[in-house]
Amino acid sequence: MALDQAHIIMEGQRFAGGGGEVPGHRLPVAFFAVMFDLQELKTFLKEANWFYDDVTVHQRSLVDNEPIFGWSSDEKGYWNQVVNKLGSKTRGDPYRYIDGGPYPAGGYQLCCTSQPWKGMILASRLMPSLQEAWNPVAWQRLADYADRWVQIGAWAVWGNQTLSAFASAEP
Repeated sequence: MALDQAHIIMEGQRFAGGGGEVPGHRLPVAFFAVMFDLQELKTFLKEANWFYDDVTVHQRSLVDNEPIFGWSSDEKGYWNQVVNKLGSKTRGDPYRYIDGGPYPAGGYQLCCTSQPWKGMILASRLMPSLQEAWNPVAWQRLADYADRWVQIGAWAVWGNQTLSAFASAEP
């Protein structure tokens, strides 16, 4: 699988989302590149900025510099999802205060993204050579996000209060 995936991404296939959550495509290819010491593939992966985790955990909160979840979004699209439940469930907070999605830990944040990302970061910590095939800034941002997710959960800020929510039940 990783051999095929390595070739299709080097030929231009991208797994940045659309019609479903698609985290985890980097890890098997990174493992393949490291195990066979494929420098060209490691460099390609290190320079890639289009994997799902790159575009979904790409910003840090303006409040406390924590990495936050969600695609880039404008106000209209964000509030259309929050209020009317229309559009992408992974829209980011356009004000960069809290995790995106329709509510804390909702949408796809709990079920389909944060859990696989914890595994990706765990694997890269157990086998640090995997980080050779990862942009160091993107790896650190995702590692910070995974650590925060494990320790606190979803990031929600109101006023000076920081609240977390693991529950995915709609408020």
